[in-house]
Amino acid sequence: MTATRTPVILITRPAEQAVKLAEELRTRGLRFFSEPMLEIQPVSHRLPQDVQVDALIFTSARGVEHWQNIPQDMLQKPVYAVGKKTVAILQEKGFRNIAGTAPSARALETVFKRESAKNRLPVHMLHICGKDRAHHFDVKNTKITSFTVYSAVRVENFTKNLQSLLHNREIGFVLFYSVRTAENFIRLSKNYELTEKYGQITAICISTRTAQALKDVQWGNILTAEKPDHAHMLHCLEQQFL
Repeated sequence: MTATRTPVILITRPAEQAVKLAEELRTRGLRFFSEPMLEIQPVSHRLPQDVQVDALIFTSARGVEHWQNIPQDMLQKPVYAVGKKTVAILQEKGFRNIAGTAPSARALETVFKRESAKNRLPVHMLHICGKDRAHHFDVKNTKITSFTVYSAVRVENFTKNLQSLLHNREIGFVLFYSVRTAENFIRLSKNYELTEKYGQITAICISTRTAQALKDVQWGNILTAEKPDHAHMLHCLEQQFL
């Protein structure tokens, strides 16, 4: 199938992440349109002097990227991280003690509970995160303090170009990488009375929770990546063109 005949793929990721994804789609000869549903903004932050930190938690690469003036002693702390990209950026920043990883926050919480049952989990943990985080950790005998370094602010309008693409049914696929992105897309779709146009669109979601946020709209299909990461999102999309 030639690039001119393929349906348009809508990228809803924040701008800085959409650039790389767009390039990956371009190299595959796929048509796409990028319209972020969230804008990532830094939040003024300073680590409290009296906070106790035995280990650090990073559930996204953004937490690493937006933490400014990282104290040198923090680079030596054990780190628990979600995703290979997060680990890679942590290592670039100078973190060396990667104590545990998982593909999702829920999976990481399972790791915590397993380690806690063996009395091997640090008592005081600091979660470097965004203002509106999707997952709140709950682990017995461990105090997890959140430290907000960025905010994902939802956009308030669809551009005219996106409205036209949706109205004319040129969008064939929409990629959703987070619950909040999906929720805002649905909210704006209803505001613009476009949801009746989605009967032939396939939504591809990074998780079952993200897919659940789309359920009250009639889609042509809702697919969920086999694993909650970028590689499996792309694999799920590519399978639709075989």
